[in-house]
Amino acid sequence: MKLEFSHDCWDIAELYEQDPFTHVYLVYDVIYERARTSLYTKKSGGKITGYLLVWHGLRRVSVHVWGDAEELIRSIDLGRLCFRGCVIQLYSSSLLDHVLNVLEDVNNVAVSWYLDMVVNEDSFKPYRGVSTVRLDPKSLEHANALVELKALQGVQLSPSEAASLIRKMRYHGVFEGKRLASIAGTYLRTRDIWVLGDVFTRPESRGRGYAKAVTSSVTLDVLNAGAIALLHVEEDNIPARRVYESLGYRAIGRRPWIFVEPTHRS
Repeated sequence: MKLEFSHDCWDIAELYEQDPFTHVYLVYDVIYERARTSLYTKKSGGKITGYLLVWHGLRRVSVHVWGDAEELIRSIDLGRLCFRGCVIQLYSSSLLDHVLNVLEDVNNVAVSWYLDMVVNEDSFKPYRGVSTVRLDPKSLEHANALVELKALQGVQLSPSEAASLIRKMRYHGVFEGKRLASIAGTYLRTRDIWVLGDVFTRPESRGRGYAKAVTSSVTLDVLNAGAIALLHVEEDNIPARRVYESLGYRAIGRRPWIFVEPTHRS
């Protein structure tokens, strides 16, 4: 069933209180991203026992699948939903076959295993070996620098879009002269948890500690706000895992993610 926000808000709050790391996307999207969010729930005994959380991004769709969701997986047309490309996060490996069966006629489907990693103020080991800058959404220089760096990731932005992204992501960066060499930001922020992401360093600037520096700076922002930092890293990405572990991050979970490439590219 499609979520009725007014009736289910207490159930959502209870899920978050029981396991905030699992349900942080759920809480954030239904509060701050409602215009782009669809939520389908399975209930038993009046409680939410499974859900599909769908966030409709400008360039692709993000889907979170949790709990007793097999019926929901069958009822939602994931193939159509992922036409422009999507990322499907599964909160149980037992859901993997169900989703792959639904996507069996869809091309360009890949599965990767990701670790959820967290750090708090007691375990954080800050790194100050490289100077970082908090990007300013009011700075045209910073916006243009982000436009150029994001193009290396295959993302085309206008300067105004880059400024909006800087405001939302609260990026920290490393500059080489006027050229932005590395970034890290936060996808979402709640009172308790901030989710870090978009850690990227231009290829020719890697191996200089930049990723560690920007991740450390963003993490410090999180901890200064009284929250815990959460990030996701591909299990096979050993260099990235070493960076995060050196800052005090520890793995708290291992989950499958499904990536569906767009059927057509414009």
